[in-house]
Amino acid sequence: MVGRLEREQAVKLLNELKASFDSVESTLGILLKNDRGRWDLQIQWAPTPEEKLALQKLASKHGLIVTFENCQTKFSKPK
Repeated sequence: MVGRLEREQAVKLLNELKASFDSVESTLGILLKNDRGRWDLQIQWAPTPEEKLALQKLASKHGLIVTFENCQTKFSKPK
């Protein structure tokens, strides 16, 4: 199961992604969705295999889970 991020954490993570991965700038969409005060960060972005490894390390550093499916990269908290 996964949980939602706090808004401040999601925005901080998005800024870190933009600083670390040039390809994030070419995404078609970024969704920062509020659901009862908790946030989902979803990016319409299919990272390269090398970027996926780096993203998994980054997510782990922040205590998050990153998933890749249907050209979307999603960050969430483990429950």
